[in-house]
Amino acid sequence: MTTRTHRPLRAALAGVLVAAASGALLLAGAAPASAAGRVSVAIEGHPEVTNQVDSTYLTTLRLNGSGFQGIKNGYGGIYVAFGTVAGTWQPSKGGATGVDYSYVPDDESNPTGYLDFVAFEGSSTGYAANGGTVDSATGTWSATLKVPGSTFQALDRNGAARTVDCARVQCGIITIGAHGVSNANNESFTPVSVQNLYGTGGTLAGSTGPATGQTQAGATEAGRASSPSAAATPGAGASARATTAPSASATASATTTPTATPTAVAAAAGGDAGGIDPSVLRIVLGGLAALVVAVAALVVFAIVHARRAARRAEESGSTGGTRTATPVNN
Repeated sequence: MTTRTHRPLRAALAGVLVAAASGALLLAGAAPASAAGRVSVAIEGHPEVTNQVDSTYLTTLRLNGSGFQGIKNGYGGIYVAFGTVAGTWQPSKGGATGVDYSYVPDDESNPTGYLDFVAFEGSSTGYAANGGTVDSATGTWSATLKVPGSTFQALDRNGAARTVDCARVQCGIITIGAHGVSNANNESFTPVSVQNLYGTGGTLAGSTGPATGQTQAGATEAGRASSPSAAATPGAGASARATTAPSASATASATTTPTATPTAVAAAAGGDAGGIDPSVLRIVLGGLAALVVAVAALVVFAIVHARRAARRAEESGSTGGTRTATPVNN
Protein backbone atom coordinates (compact mmCIF):
# COMPACT_ATOMS: atom_id res chain seq x y z
CA MET A 1 0.00 0.00 0.00
CA THR A 2 2.86 2.36 0.80
CA THR A 3 4.42 1.61 -2.56
CA ARG A 4 1.19 2.46 -4.39
CA THR A 5 0.87 5.78 -2.52
CA HIS A 6 4.34 7.11 -3.40
CA ARG A 7 4.81 5.70 -6.88
CA PRO A 8 2.74 8.50 -8.57
CA LEU A 9 4.70 11.08 -6.56
CA ARG A 10 8.01 9.67 -7.76
CA ALA A 11 6.70 9.60 -11.31
CA ALA A 12 5.59 13.22 -11.05
CA LEU A 13 8.96 14.30 -9.63
CA ALA A 14 10.68 12.43 -12.45
CA GLY A 15 8.51 14.44 -14.83
CA VAL A 16 9.68 17.62 -13.15
CA LEU A 17 13.31 16.62 -13.71
CA VAL A 18 12.59 15.80 -17.35
CA ALA A 19 10.89 19.17 -17.81
CA ALA A 20 13.83 20.94 -16.19
CA ALA A 21 16.27 19.11 -18.46
CA SER A 22 14.14 19.94 -21.49
CA GLY A 23 14.02 23.59 -20.44
CA ALA A 24 17.81 23.64 -20.14
CA LEU A 25 18.11 22.19 -23.63
CA LEU A 26 15.70 24.80 -24.97
CA LEU A 27 17.71 27.57 -23.38
CA ALA A 28 20.93 26.13 -24.75
CA GLY A 29 19.33 25.94 -28.18
CA ALA A 30 18.19 29.56 -27.92
CA ALA A 31 21.75 30.81 -27.54
CA PRO A 32 23.63 31.37 -30.80
CA ALA A 33 26.23 28.84 -31.85
CA SER A 34 28.82 31.59 -31.63
CA ALA A 35 28.70 35.06 -30.14
CA ALA A 36 27.77 37.89 -32.46
CA GLY A 37 30.66 39.92 -33.77
CA ARG A 38 31.56 42.78 -31.45
CA VAL A 39 34.16 45.53 -31.63
CA SER A 40 35.86 47.25 -28.70
CA VAL A 41 36.94 50.81 -29.45
CA ALA A 42 39.67 52.82 -27.73
CA ILE A 43 41.98 55.70 -28.62
CA GLU A 44 45.32 54.35 -29.80
CA GLY A 45 47.75 54.78 -26.93
CA HIS A 46 44.93 55.61 -24.50
CA PRO A 47 43.02 52.38 -23.77
CA GLU A 48 41.13 54.10 -20.96
CA VAL A 49 39.37 56.42 -23.44
CA THR A 50 36.76 54.24 -25.12
CA ASN A 51 34.03 54.69 -27.72
CA GLN A 52 34.96 58.32 -28.44
CA VAL A 53 36.39 60.37 -31.30
CA ASP A 54 37.39 64.03 -31.39
CA SER A 55 34.92 66.47 -32.89
CA THR A 56 37.58 68.58 -34.63
CA TYR A 57 40.89 66.75 -34.85
CA LEU A 58 41.86 63.46 -36.43
CA THR A 59 41.58 60.49 -34.06
CA THR A 60 43.37 57.16 -34.42
CA LEU A 61 41.37 54.31 -32.92
CA ARG A 62 42.51 50.88 -31.77
CA LEU A 63 39.85 48.31 -32.65
CA ASN A 64 39.63 44.75 -31.36
CA GLY A 65 37.03 42.43 -32.86
CA SER A 66 35.69 39.27 -31.25
CA GLY A 67 33.01 36.73 -32.09
CA PHE A 68 33.44 37.16 -35.84
CA GLN A 69 33.36 34.35 -38.36
CA GLY A 70 36.79 33.53 -39.73
CA ILE A 71 36.67 31.35 -42.83
CA LYS A 72 40.05 29.80 -43.44
CA ASN A 73 41.04 30.04 -47.12
CA GLY A 74 37.73 31.81 -47.73
CA TYR A 75 37.35 34.61 -50.25
CA GLY A 76 37.68 38.14 -48.89
CA GLY A 77 37.12 38.97 -45.24
CA ILE A 78 35.73 41.99 -43.38
CA TYR A 79 35.60 45.69 -44.17
CA VAL A 80 35.90 47.97 -41.12
CA ALA A 81 34.86 51.62 -41.48
CA PHE A 82 33.67 54.66 -39.55
CA GLY A 83 30.23 55.88 -40.48
CA THR A 84 26.51 55.84 -39.78
CA VAL A 85 23.65 53.39 -40.32
CA ALA A 86 19.88 53.61 -40.53
CA GLY A 87 17.06 51.09 -40.28
CA THR A 88 17.75 47.66 -41.73
CA TRP A 89 21.18 48.64 -42.99
CA GLN A 90 22.90 45.25 -43.16
CA PRO A 91 23.92 44.19 -46.69
CA SER A 92 22.67 40.66 -45.96
CA LYS A 93 19.19 42.17 -45.49
CA GLY A 94 19.35 44.38 -48.57
CA GLY A 95 21.10 47.43 -47.13
CA ALA A 96 22.90 49.58 -49.71
CA THR A 97 25.96 51.84 -49.49
CA GLY A 98 25.06 55.52 -49.42
CA VAL A 99 21.41 54.73 -48.71
CA ASP A 100 21.24 52.60 -45.58
CA TYR A 101 24.82 53.02 -44.39
CA SER A 102 27.53 55.57 -45.15
CA TYR A 103 31.20 55.62 -44.17
CA VAL A 104 34.47 57.51 -44.56
CA PRO A 105 35.92 56.46 -47.95
CA ASP A 106 39.52 55.62 -48.68
CA ASP A 107 41.62 54.84 -51.74
CA GLU A 108 41.44 51.06 -51.89
CA SER A 109 44.41 50.84 -54.24
CA ASN A 110 46.53 52.82 -51.78
CA PRO A 111 44.68 52.88 -48.42
CA THR A 112 45.71 55.50 -45.89
CA GLY A 113 43.93 54.12 -42.85
CA TYR A 114 40.35 55.35 -43.15
CA LEU A 115 39.01 51.98 -44.32
CA ASP A 116 40.39 48.65 -43.09
CA PHE A 117 40.32 45.34 -44.91
CA VAL A 118 40.69 42.43 -42.48
CA ALA A 119 41.27 39.29 -44.54
CA PHE A 120 40.42 35.67 -43.89
CA GLU A 121 43.42 33.45 -43.18
CA GLY A 122 44.74 32.07 -46.45
CA SER A 123 42.45 34.26 -48.57
CA SER A 124 43.48 34.83 -52.16
CA THR A 125 42.97 38.56 -51.52
CA GLY A 126 44.98 38.59 -48.29
CA TYR A 127 47.84 40.43 -49.98
CA ALA A 128 45.74 43.61 -49.91
CA ALA A 129 44.78 43.41 -46.23
CA ASN A 130 45.72 46.57 -44.35
CA GLY A 131 43.94 45.49 -41.15
CA GLY A 132 45.51 42.10 -40.58
CA THR A 133 43.59 38.81 -40.61
CA VAL A 134 40.71 37.18 -38.76
CA ASP A 135 41.83 34.31 -36.54
CA SER A 136 39.87 31.34 -37.87
CA ALA A 137 39.86 29.54 -34.53
CA THR A 138 38.82 32.42 -32.26
CA GLY A 139 37.11 34.91 -34.60
CA THR A 140 39.28 37.75 -33.29
CA TRP A 141 41.19 40.52 -35.08
CA SER A 142 42.88 43.82 -34.25
CA ALA A 143 43.46 46.94 -36.35
CA THR A 144 43.78 50.72 -36.20
CA LEU A 145 41.40 53.10 -37.94
CA LYS A 146 41.62 56.84 -38.61
CA VAL A 147 38.61 59.11 -38.09
CA PRO A 148 38.92 62.60 -39.66
CA GLY A 149 36.58 64.38 -37.23
CA SER A 150 32.85 64.67 -36.75
CA THR A 151 32.15 65.59 -40.39
CA PHE A 152 33.06 63.65 -43.51
CA GLN A 153 32.01 63.14 -47.11
CA ALA A 154 30.42 59.78 -47.89
CA LEU A 155 29.88 58.21 -51.32
CA ASP A 156 27.06 56.09 -52.70
CA ARG A 157 27.45 53.27 -55.25
CA ASN A 158 27.50 55.78 -58.09
CA GLY A 159 30.17 57.95 -56.47
CA ALA A 160 27.78 60.77 -55.50
CA ALA A 161 28.91 62.53 -52.35
CA ARG A 162 26.97 63.72 -49.33
CA THR A 163 28.08 65.27 -46.05
CA VAL A 164 27.64 63.31 -42.84
CA ASP A 165 27.72 65.21 -39.55
CA CYS A 166 28.23 62.89 -36.59
CA ALA A 167 27.16 65.68 -34.25
CA ARG A 168 23.67 65.28 -35.74
CA VAL A 169 23.47 61.56 -36.43
CA GLN A 170 24.81 58.55 -34.52
CA CYS A 171 28.13 57.39 -35.96
CA GLY A 172 30.27 54.43 -35.10
CA ILE A 173 32.30 51.48 -36.34
CA ILE A 174 30.73 49.48 -39.17
CA THR A 175 31.81 45.95 -40.14
CA ILE A 176 30.51 44.16 -43.24
CA GLY A 177 31.59 41.34 -45.53
CA ALA A 178 34.35 42.38 -47.94
CA HIS A 179 34.38 42.31 -51.74
CA GLY A 180 30.60 42.17 -52.14
CA VAL A 181 30.20 38.96 -50.13
CA SER A 182 27.27 39.42 -47.73
CA ASN A 183 27.89 37.68 -44.41
CA ALA A 184 25.41 38.37 -41.62
CA ASN A 185 27.81 36.88 -39.06
CA ASN A 186 30.30 39.68 -39.70
CA GLU A 187 27.91 42.63 -39.81
CA SER A 188 27.98 44.89 -36.76
CA PHE A 189 27.63 48.52 -35.70
CA THR A 190 29.37 49.87 -32.60
CA PRO A 191 28.21 53.39 -31.60
CA VAL A 192 30.90 56.00 -30.93
CA SER A 193 30.31 59.46 -29.44
CA VAL A 194 31.83 62.75 -30.59
CA GLN A 195 33.74 64.59 -27.86
CA ASN A 196 36.24 67.39 -27.39
CA LEU A 197 39.39 65.35 -26.83
CA TYR A 198 42.26 67.43 -28.23
CA GLY A 199 40.91 70.99 -28.16
CA THR A 200 41.34 73.48 -25.32
CA GLY A 201 40.27 71.80 -22.12
CA GLY A 202 39.95 68.45 -23.86
CA THR A 203 40.55 65.11 -22.17
CA LEU A 204 43.80 64.44 -24.03
CA ALA A 205 45.13 67.97 -24.33
CA GLY A 206 44.55 69.48 -20.90
CA SER A 207 43.96 73.20 -20.60
CA THR A 208 46.75 74.26 -22.95
CA GLY A 209 45.05 73.31 -26.21
CA PRO A 210 46.00 70.67 -28.77
CA ALA A 211 49.23 68.77 -28.43
CA THR A 212 52.22 69.98 -30.42
CA GLY A 213 51.77 69.28 -34.11
CA GLN A 214 48.03 68.64 -33.79
CA THR A 215 46.26 70.20 -36.74
CA GLN A 216 42.60 70.47 -37.54
CA ALA A 217 41.14 67.75 -39.74
CA GLY A 218 39.16 68.96 -42.71
CA ALA A 219 36.22 67.20 -44.27
CA THR A 220 37.09 64.10 -46.27
CA GLU A 221 37.45 64.84 -49.97
CA ALA A 222 34.93 62.88 -51.99
CA GLY A 223 36.57 61.42 -55.03
CA ARG A 224 35.68 58.20 -56.75
CA ALA A 225 36.74 55.79 -54.03
CA SER A 226 35.39 52.39 -54.90
CA SER A 227 32.46 51.01 -52.91
CA PRO A 228 33.31 47.88 -50.90
CA SER A 229 30.30 46.10 -52.35
CA ALA A 230 31.48 45.54 -55.88
CA ALA A 231 35.27 45.24 -56.07
CA ALA A 232 36.64 41.77 -56.74
CA THR A 233 39.94 42.89 -55.29
CA PRO A 234 40.58 45.82 -52.95
CA GLY A 235 42.14 47.99 -55.63
CA ALA A 236 39.73 47.36 -58.47
CA GLY A 237 38.58 50.59 -60.07
CA ALA A 238 39.71 52.81 -57.24
CA SER A 239 40.78 56.26 -58.37
CA ALA A 240 40.07 58.38 -55.33
CA ARG A 241 42.62 60.45 -53.52
CA ALA A 242 43.26 59.49 -49.93
CA THR A 243 41.47 61.64 -47.38
CA THR A 244 43.39 64.77 -46.53
CA ALA A 245 42.79 64.99 -42.80
CA PRO A 246 46.16 65.53 -41.06
CA SER A 247 47.53 62.45 -39.32
CA ALA A 248 47.84 63.91 -35.85
CA SER A 249 49.06 61.46 -33.22
CA ALA A 250 46.50 60.28 -30.71
CA THR A 251 49.30 59.49 -28.29
CA ALA A 252 50.82 62.95 -28.03
CA SER A 253 51.80 63.96 -24.50
CA ALA A 254 49.27 65.86 -22.44
CA THR A 255 49.71 68.16 -19.45
CA THR A 256 47.17 66.28 -17.38
CA THR A 257 46.55 62.61 -16.71
CA PRO A 258 43.62 61.35 -18.79
CA THR A 259 40.62 60.52 -16.65
CA ALA A 260 38.12 59.69 -19.36
CA THR A 261 35.58 56.98 -18.77
CA PRO A 262 33.46 55.18 -21.37
CA THR A 263 30.74 57.47 -22.66
CA ALA A 264 27.14 56.30 -22.57
CA VAL A 265 25.64 56.06 -26.03
CA ALA A 266 22.03 56.85 -26.86
CA ALA A 267 19.78 53.81 -26.62
CA ALA A 268 18.56 54.40 -30.16
CA ALA A 269 22.06 53.74 -31.44
CA GLY A 270 21.26 50.07 -31.78
CA GLY A 271 23.60 48.32 -29.35
CA ASP A 272 27.00 48.73 -27.76
CA ALA A 273 30.35 47.06 -27.77
CA GLY A 274 29.61 44.66 -24.97
CA GLY A 275 26.84 43.11 -22.89
CA ILE A 276 24.09 40.70 -23.88
CA ASP A 277 22.24 40.99 -27.14
CA PRO A 278 18.62 42.06 -26.31
CA SER A 279 17.07 39.46 -28.62
CA VAL A 280 19.07 36.64 -26.99
CA LEU A 281 18.14 37.98 -23.54
CA ARG A 282 14.43 37.96 -24.44
CA ILE A 283 14.67 34.35 -25.65
CA VAL A 284 16.48 33.26 -22.47
CA LEU A 285 14.00 35.03 -20.17
CA GLY A 286 11.07 33.61 -22.11
CA GLY A 287 12.50 30.10 -21.81
CA LEU A 288 13.08 30.55 -18.07
CA ALA A 289 9.50 31.75 -17.56
CA ALA A 290 8.10 28.77 -19.46
CA LEU A 291 10.30 26.41 -17.44
CA VAL A 292 9.14 27.89 -14.10
CA VAL A 293 5.47 27.56 -15.10
CA ALA A 294 5.98 23.94 -16.21
CA VAL A 295 7.79 22.99 -13.00
CA ALA A 296 5.13 24.66 -10.83
CA ALA A 297 2.33 22.86 -12.67
CA LEU A 298 4.03 19.49 -12.28
CA VAL A 299 4.66 20.05 -8.57
CA VAL A 300 0.99 20.94 -8.00
CA PHE A 301 -0.08 17.88 -9.98
CA ALA A 302 2.22 15.65 -7.93
CA ILE A 303 0.88 16.98 -4.62
CA VAL A 304 -2.78 16.66 -5.63
CA HIS A 305 -2.24 13.19 -7.03
CA ALA A 306 -0.43 12.02 -3.90
CA ARG A 307 -3.18 13.35 -1.64
CA ARG A 308 -5.89 11.65 -3.67
CA ALA A 309 -3.97 8.36 -3.59
CA ALA A 310 -3.56 8.63 0.19
CA ARG A 311 -7.25 9.39 0.63
CA ARG A 312 -8.25 6.39 -1.46
CA ALA A 313 -5.89 4.21 0.56
CA GLU A 314 -7.39 5.41 3.84
CA GLU A 315 -10.95 4.83 2.61
CA SER A 316 -10.03 1.33 1.43
CA GLY A 317 -8.48 0.47 4.81
CA SER A 318 -11.46 1.74 6.81
CA THR A 319 -14.08 -0.17 4.83
CA GLY A 320 -12.23 -3.39 4.16
CA GLY A 321 -10.94 -4.07 7.68
CA THR A 322 -8.37 -6.73 8.43
CA ARG A 323 -8.76 -10.01 6.70
CA THR A 324 -7.42 -13.29 8.09
CA ALA A 325 -6.36 -15.92 5.64
CA THR A 326 -8.40 -19.16 5.88
CA PRO A 327 -6.51 -22.40 5.26
CA VAL A 328 -7.69 -24.33 2.28
CA ASN A 329 -8.46 -27.97 2.95
CA ASN A 330 -7.18 -30.29 0.27
